[in-house]
Amino acid sequence: MAKSIQDQLAEKVKDKFPEAEVKKINKDNFLDIHLPGVHPKRGTHLFFNTSAGAIKVGFYCREEEFTQKILVKNASLEAYSQGVRPKGNPEWKTVDSASSAALVFVESLSGTSFPSSSSATSSVSSSNGMGKLFQRIKAAYPKCSVNEEKNYVSFTFKAAFLYELRIQKGSIRLLAANYPQKASVAQILELIAQHKLTKKMIQDCYPLIVEQGKVSPDKLTIRIEIPYKSADFENDSFIANLITICAHFHAALSPLINGFQPQPIGKLQEVMGGGAAVTNTSVTDQKKETPAATVSKETGLSSFDLTEFDLTTFGLEGKPESKTPATPVPQGKPADPSVADESEFCFDDPIPFLTGIQLLRNYFLVLSSESKAYRASFEAILREFAISAVVPRISDDMLRLVHEDGNLIESLLLSPMLKAEEIYDKDYDTHDDYVRSLAGLVDELLPFCNTGLFLDTLEFFMYLGEMLEEEESPSGSLNAQDRYFPLFLMLKASPEQDLENLEIVFSKDAKPRNAKSGCDVKELVLKASGNFNQLSNEEKLGLILYDFILWDEKPGLDIKIGDVAAAKSIFANVTQNAALGEKLLGGFEDNASFEIFQFFNVEFNREGFHEFCLARWKELSSEWNPLKLQLLIECVRRDFHPNTYINNPVLEDYLNTYKGVKAVDLAVNPTTVKEEEQTEEDGGPFILDEKKKTLEITSLPHCILFVILQVGFKLDNYTPEEMADIKSTAVSLGDWFDLDQDECLEVLDEILDLLIKCKSIFNLKELGNLVSATCLVIHSEITNEGVRGDIVRFMNDLANADGKVTKEEESNLLFYSVLINYGGSMFN
Repeated sequence: MAKSIQDQLAEKVKDKFPEAEVKKINKDNFLDIHLPGVHPKRGTHLFFNTSAGAIKVGFYCREEEFTQKILVKNASLEAYSQGVRPKGNPEWKTVDSASSAALVFVESLSGTSFPSSSSATSSVSSSNGMGKLFQRIKAAYPKCSVNEEKNYVSFTFKAAFLYELRIQKGSIRLLAANYPQKASVAQILELIAQHKLTKKMIQDCYPLIVEQGKVSPDKLTIRIEIPYKSADFENDSFIANLITICAHFHAALSPLINGFQPQPIGKLQEVMGGGAAVTNTSVTDQKKETPAATVSKETGLSSFDLTEFDLTTFGLEGKPESKTPATPVPQGKPADPSVADESEFCFDDPIPFLTGIQLLRNYFLVLSSESKAYRASFEAILREFAISAVVPRISDDMLRLVHEDGNLIESLLLSPMLKAEEIYDKDYDTHDDYVRSLAGLVDELLPFCNTGLFLDTLEFFMYLGEMLEEEESPSGSLNAQDRYFPLFLMLKASPEQDLENLEIVFSKDAKPRNAKSGCDVKELVLKASGNFNQLSNEEKLGLILYDFILWDEKPGLDIKIGDVAAAKSIFANVTQNAALGEKLLGGFEDNASFEIFQFFNVEFNREGFHEFCLARWKELSSEWNPLKLQLLIECVRRDFHPNTYINNPVLEDYLNTYKGVKAVDLAVNPTTVKEEEQTEEDGGPFILDEKKKTLEITSLPHCILFVILQVGFKLDNYTPEEMADIKSTAVSLGDWFDLDQDECLEVLDEILDLLIKCKSIFNLKELGNLVSATCLVIHSEITNEGVRGDIVRFMNDLANADGKVTKEEESNLLFYSVLINYGGSMFN
């Protein structure tokens, strides 16, 4: 059985610290290891957070004196609510890099030096979990070209085809693409049929998929899709099998490739073995790709810049350089094999790319259908874009030189325009059908682009949107989503882009239009793409709830007032921040979730918005603690109108993704319950934010004591009889959660301290809401009715400890007992 990431991390730590005691492993996202050499108390521990495909490290200790001493000595560390951690809370992608980082971290805590190596040092700074995979592929096929920055491997050899292995979200794509001048699509399809390639499967599980390009019909790709998990990149057997798959893929396509070869080619090991190919990136020199036609970052990333242009003259500040720093051959649209892999050029032939650009012109021209000047402005900007951004990236020297001065640029643009008009008239019955296809058209443009061309094209579309005038549109009004829809599609399809580069493009002197929610255009487009870590967890929650609001609406999306109110209530309950919920949620009035939804609404893509929100839910499921997620699900079931969630495929998708927090299934003997000591990212049992007035309890023992002690809302000042009963109750919990007496009393001390803080932060109503929510968590996490009854009995014992039960205690006992035993169903 394969070892988990936590198993591997635990082994690494135990190898260095034989006295280390693993307290918790493979129960949730946290691995907890007690290190006596760092701190003698068993309540302290080194922890690894292994959620969301990354690994973070920290040290849990609530002794302020200890943490302050550590921080004074180490500028590389920082405090968090429950201990210390490396400054900036960095993350690592591999077990080796995370364990090396942990070794350095522990050294800074204890002042002890441990053996290290240069490779360990470099692995600490490296966060690319695919390094091992690329190294193994390079070792197996030395002539291949590896680009770790863009996550692909190129197999270029003297043939009519080129292979690429690209690592995408959720799958590894292995594809072969033809050079049109060497292999025509008609000939390829004839050979595919002759050898029945479409019926072949690699290793009996990966079918060959054949696709012809829409914008570039002379291009054809044959590919397979291999699913993966992030842990696979450290799995030797997975990597070995992937290397074998590459060889099998080559063997399956050999009859096709040999149909265009004067001499048959050999096996992939023979074709790509021996010699050494240049690798685009290395551990010691991980530089951002320098875009074409660029001198330096300070002078601008892209060669296409209209910020200084007068739209009546469209003159360039300076002529772009024809020779540019090296950039990788772009995906799917390579230059001829004779051209070096690290070429600055993107095109053998720029016509397919320009056809795609011309095909997108219809989007902007329809939005300016009442304008007499927009078409002329479009043509002028397109001309400058072609001269400055396209021509310098043509690999054919003669073709590039012919068009460098711009005298023949109209002839270069004419054929793509005619071809684009033909595609528009032939392939789309209505303009709406065309708009729905724009995402696919943008996807076909991107393989042409290196970083520089991507940024130039992004800026080109940005200015086309900026030039649109509202009164010249068919409806007389335009929103940001209409103007910047192509930008949204480009960013959504290109998560690998560097955020700093994108911000430089957006910061140019473009027209500063603001979205209604107070989010500027740059932020709005970046957030709507779902990439670049622009959305906060609260914004993700707002989008998820908005997805529920939109469900089961009649034509016209008439938002139900009740569901909007329910969404805001749930948001406030989960985040304790009602004011933020007002900004993020609503119907068609100003709110940030609606602004993002509008990008999907441009192409009538309600389903796409649901998929977008579902992706945000997956992120929350890996980042938020299970107790908070369970509370969210319970609130959705309880608060939304029944028609919104009964037989609701939207809710079903969320539940299937989440798969539910595993409820604590208590056997007859409660001693089988194990400790749920921490699940929140920071590693502590609760997070209290005084400014936002939020409290998040992440440990089940703490949840139970929090509720028991709140029965009378005393918070402190307990009688001796009550305190004796409280300590007895706390120690009793140890049998359920495998805690010794000292640990149980430590939990009690933490809750008592917490209650005193709560008294100064929350009013009674707010505390009541917190306790109710915690009762629902206990109900969902503990399924054994006998144990639920024991918790209720503990509450009654505390209420009776001083010999009397007040009316307030009696009322709370009844209400909290119902919530713990029956959840929220009694109040629906």
